[in-house]
Amino acid sequence: SDENGRVEYNIVSGDDDSVFEIDLDNGTIRTRRALDRETKSLYNLVVMASDQARLPHHRLSSTVQVSVVVKDVNDMWPEIVSPKEASVGENAAPGTLVLAVKAVDKDEGRNGYVEYRLGGTGASAFSLGPVDGLLRVSQPLDRERTANYSLEVTAKDRGDPPRSTKTTLLVTVLDMNDNSPV
Repeated sequence: SDENGRVEYNIVSGDDDSVFEIDLDNGTIRTRRALDRETKSLYNLVVMASDQARLPHHRLSSTVQVSVVVKDVNDMWPEIVSPKEASVGENAAPGTLVLAVKAVDKDEGRNGYVEYRLGGTGASAFSLGPVDGLLRVSQPLDRERTANYSLEVTAKDRGDPPRSTKTTLLVTVLDMNDNSPV
């Protein structure tokens, strides 16, 4: 076909970082490098299609907006952002809140949904809400028997594959005047 029938494609805006390339002849858009949804999740490109008439003032063109939505992959690990130390009185009743464990995961959807698990020495003295991350006393405490608990907290996302982070939480049992004078 002649030049009027030959169409050439160009990205005219929306690609400030030169992330994309376009095939001049067929308009196929490809990435030049890996995209990161946590950095930028949407690109709005303006693509121009122009015929190649010999005389520039005879050339016809049209533009279209192309939205590129970057889908999430589970590439971020949960990060535990709450304090790593807490204290509780030895007279705290079962159910007493000790600490709200908080983790963030920058992925979206189920990839960023975090669940919590408790382990470590003395973990049976406490409970950790798997969804809300609330650490509570689960049985009577006695500072004279155990003054410090070293608990292992795991934050795990629901991605595929799942990603998890562990940290050690130190709980200090505060002494209360619960012994008679001698």
